Amino acid sequence: MKEYFDVLDENGNLTGLKKLRNEVHRDGDWHKAVHIWIINENGEILLQRRCATKDSNPNMLDISCAGHLKSGDNSLDGALRELKEELNIEVNPIELNYIKTLKRSSKYTPTFINNEFDDLYILRTNKTIEDMKAQEDEISEIFYVPYIKFKEMVKNKQTDLLMHTEEFEILFNLFDKEFGNLLLDAKFAEDWCNKLKEYWFNKDIKKAVSLFENTTFYQETPFLKPYTTFEEINQEWQHIRNEDIKKIEIKVLAIDNNTNTVIAEWYLEQNNKIYDGIYEIKFNNNLQCIYFKSWEMIK
Repeated sequence: MKEYFDVLDENGNLTGLKKLRNEVHRDGDWHKAVHIWIINENGEILLQRRCATKDSNPNMLDISCAGHLKSGDNSLDGALRELKEELNIEVNPIELNYIKTLKRSSKYTPTFINNEFDDLYILRTNKTIEDMKAQEDEISEIFYVPYIKFKEMVKNKQTDLLMHTEEFEILFNLFDKEFGNLLLDAKFAEDWCNKLKEYWFNKDIKKAVSLFENTTFYQETPFLKPYTTFEEINQEWQHIRNEDIKKIEIKVLAIDNNTNTVIAEWYLEQNNKIYDGIYEIKFNNNLQCIYFKSWEMIK
């Protein structure tokens, strides 16, 4: 079946013209699509992986549900249709929360130009993966990702995740307060400490210091003045280039979810000496380190 789109002007208004999908993309005509981000009560974001046969961004992780409006569609009807076609779910129109319309332009090839107005929706649902059925010719897999994990994927610019930067910012503004500190648990604390240990031992200063990008109190010993800027912390880490590091161990001892605080013990064999002590590490609601203090044990 041939698929026709309504052609819009550069302000998003209908021109009265309609053209075939491939003609719209060939000619770079403005048209409309819907983007629906699905989040469940546990703060998990639904992602889909685009099929290998897609004409743009094959095999990439993408928005929960998205699609073009067909000629004659209104935005809400198009969103409801896409949910049914792509995920085989039916929802009440009042469950779809329209956020705003975004204007974007991208050129994949000389004959594929995507000039698009995207109506952004949020769908909060308790539907599970088992309640859905992905459209096989469009989607290769669907799965929920914990909110904090999703933020890490965005922050790290995960290579198989399509970057919808403006939409991500909107999502984070909407949901950070509600879901931003869900995963300060043993796994997150251990993962963070293991990263610190790995980067430190391998003398990967850039990665080590990246853990402290948002840190405004950094003190390696109570006897020294704390560092309060990223530049100071980065400078402090430069000395490890010249250290003879034999062994590092960091073990999480306790977690206080009320204050987002982790207590860990550390052990270091360096320059033919042994050191050990305690770390106090505090995180904000985005699980970024904001406070780092170390005590060394008295021998």
